[in-house]
Amino acid sequence: NTNDPETLMNIYSTDLFKYLAGDMIGQNQVTLTIVSVSIEDMNSGKGGSQSKPCLHFKERDKMMVLNKTNATALAKELGPETDRWKGARITLEAPMIDAFGKQTRTLRITKVEPPDVSVKPREEN
Repeated sequence: NTNDPETLMNIYSTDLFKYLAGDMIGQNQVTLTIVSVSIEDMNSGKGGSQSKPCLHFKERDKMMVLNKTNATALAKELGPETDRWKGARITLEAPMIDAFGKQTRTLRITKVEPPDVSVKPREEN
């Protein structure tokens, strides 16, 4: 029975997919909290590998590979130092774009909320 809750599975939630992708979001918006930025080695598609910056989130296990567009959006709002991005909340959408001759969904950062920097109490003398 394909409607049995014990047999239903979202393929994107499996370990087959290590990184967030536009199809995982679809027409929705999702807001996530950045916990860290790392450099990950991945296949370049040409038999080699390349290193790319990736965002790690509090709410999801999947990482988001940063492209130049999204990295620039974060740097514009939060500054270029990635250690200052921790705690920031980003809203993602996945619009359809033309890429390599076909329509595909791509991740786009549409809103950036800086980290909540609490005021530290003054030290007493």
